[in-house]
Amino acid sequence: GNVLDAGCGSGRMFHYWVQAGHTVTAVDLSPTMLDLARQRKLPNTTYMLADLRDMEFAPETFTAICCAYVLFHCEKNEARQMLNAFSNLLQPNGVLFLIVQEGEGEVWTPEPLSPSDQYSLALSREAELKSMLAEAGFAVVQTDRKAPRANELPYNKMMMLARKR
Repeated sequence: GNVLDAGCGSGRMFHYWVQAGHTVTAVDLSPTMLDLARQRKLPNTTYMLADLRDMEFAPETFTAICCAYVLFHCEKNEARQMLNAFSNLLQPNGVLFLIVQEGEGEVWTPEPLSPSDQYSLALSREAELKSMLAEAGFAVVQTDRKAPRANELPYNKMMMLARKR
């Protein structure tokens, strides 16, 4: 099927989709991150420099969307709009895979590629994210957590798999 890696970063997630035989559209706002993703030289992959808030794909283009470590860059209202857009882009019964940082509120943290710069990190609570997904037409299938490693941000990674209703 067609998979959207929404905020692909360096491409460390989408190679799994390619290896499974899917066609991937890898989108990122950062030219630096998109260049890193391109260096993987994976087949069946299209790369796009774009803002996820301005995606222009036809409705029901994708069978799955992966959005890992992206929503924490958005204010809650923007995250809601993005989840609604993902619902529109997914085919019926399409799958959305999210990874967010678990917690409450916003914190400032160093930018990984430029430690002298900081960015705002919006943390997510499980109940809040499930509610946002339900509002966007998704049913959560599974939620898992992974503790941070020593070199990572000090927040659990919360992974959610949801299906478009």
